[in-house]
Amino acid sequence: MGSQNVPVIETLNMILGIQIKTIGWKLEENLRHVKKIECMRIDYDKVRQA
Repeated sequence: MGSQNVPVIETLNMILGIQIKTIGWKLEENLRHVKKIECMRIDYDKVRQA
């Protein structure tokens, strides 16, 4: 009984690990997008001031 639970836990850990990696990757993508918007804003401000 105890040995049967091990593969289930390993599978869950694998799935969770993949999900965490995916979430991290999505957060990185969102951060990049935000940085792009900020850069565009800064450029826009420079154009308005010029």
